[in-house]
Amino acid sequence: MIEYPKWRACVFSGTKRLVLILALQVVAVQSHADLSLTADQKRDYIASLDTSQVQAIREYIDNCLSGSDDIGYPCEVDSAHEGKSIKEQPRDHVDGRFALLRIDPFRSGGEIYVVMFRNPPHLVAHIWVYELGGVRPVIRSFLVDKMSSDKRLKIARSLQPYLQEDWFTR
Repeated sequence: MIEYPKWRACVFSGTKRLVLILALQVVAVQSHADLSLTADQKRDYIASLDTSQVQAIREYIDNCLSGSDDIGYPCEVDSAHEGKSIKEQPRDHVDGRFALLRIDPFRSGGEIYVVMFRNPPHLVAHIWVYELGGVRPVIRSFLVDKMSSDKRLKIARSLQPYLQEDWFTR
């Protein structure tokens, strides 16, 4: 079962990198202000998207939704993980681009990538990415966040207009 890890600064290859982890709940709930990025924040956010892990997430979701054979869990329904597969979600909730909200280290290895899908209802998912053999990122789980639709909408509104921009999503 996936735990919801607490946020900590991400460390990649020994170098600390700002991964525009926006403290979205605070921004959305308290200020309702639109997000405004500096040039440095934009550059760092794009760098966090241009990783093999995020590319693996994008490819996995695309392959899952295109009907690739024998892709297994978390694409396919698994009785041991009922309700936690990609195909158990309404297709229009997971078919499309996503923004990266947060990256958390995971105790069992790898990292949890928290993404928000661009299209309404702006589904938020926690995706466990594990480096198989320390080389190849593998998608291990897909868990839909239980936040309310109102909270998701507030976060999506705080990300406008970036959420509609291709550079901000994958």
